[in-house]
Amino acid sequence: MRAKEFYTEDAKIKSMVLRSLGKMPDDSPIFNDVYKQIINKPLGGRMERYIQNRGDADAIKAVKWLVTAIPTVGNAQEVKAFIGQFADPQFDPINTEALCPNKGMLQPASLESIVTDPFAKKLFAKIFAEFGGKVDAGPGEAALAILSPNITYGSPGDIVVNGKKVEVKAARGAKGQAGRIWDTPINQKPMLQILAKIGMTGFNVLDGEQPFPEPSLEKAFITTACTEWFGKPIPAIIKAFGKPGFKNIWQATMFDVYKEHGRWEGCLALGNKTYQYVVNGAEFAVAMKKSQQGALCRASAKQARELAPQILIM
Repeated sequence: MRAKEFYTEDAKIKSMVLRSLGKMPDDSPIFNDVYKQIINKPLGGRMERYIQNRGDADAIKAVKWLVTAIPTVGNAQEVKAFIGQFADPQFDPINTEALCPNKGMLQPASLESIVTDPFAKKLFAKIFAEFGGKVDAGPGEAALAILSPNITYGSPGDIVVNGKKVEVKAARGAKGQAGRIWDTPINQKPMLQILAKIGMTGFNVLDGEQPFPEPSLEKAFITTACTEWFGKPIPAIIKAFGKPGFKNIWQATMFDVYKEHGRWEGCLALGNKTYQYVVNGAEFAVAMKKSQQGALCRASAKQARELAPQILIM
């Protein structure tokens, strides 16, 4: 279904909204006074733009849910006042500077803290209490891209904030597991051939913090790993291999290479309650929590993405 088709389903949407109002009668003034403003004025335009940019059914589900949710967040006067503010194209209830600060963030912050408008803050709370995990569009991505005129949905996995392309890793479930930091194939075979000589079938990133089991193969293995992952030996990684601190250098390099390939300026992790934005590998390695630290190789892995570090954001 395209955006234009979605907006022709006026009768269906009206029914959805009226049902969402619960105890209010079908002829309540809130429909005439507020609903048409929601659909036909600025918020409706933002919803339509979001659907068009994403171009998938999940975005339509997200928007339909928001259409029914907005009138339930406050009374008719509050809803009308909120929608009235959207008549100003410059009005932005999201503090985008705090969402994606130029220097990045050393720890997560409350997602609700970036919402400056009281009504929008209540809407955010409702989104994350009731909408989280229902569709792949993601409650955070949908809410940010619809509510803020300075945030647009780019393509799967990214948004544009104040003109900056931002990679998004959203946690869909309660465990806080978000996306992984890598997107290109690697050839594991040369690494696994070296490990096979000492009876190993895999090597985790944390294993690299300890001396390699066979010293005579140490340099060959880590040099091969660098070449397969990054296209060339990386002196800093080779020097750090087998010592405490290897993990941070390996993960920082992965992040920086991934960032260069994606041509984005920072990575935004969105959880159910918190968010964190990092702009370089050093911040990612040291400051951002991981649910999986990653591996250099593992025989059972079908694709490189399985070996990459995975973000943890609650």
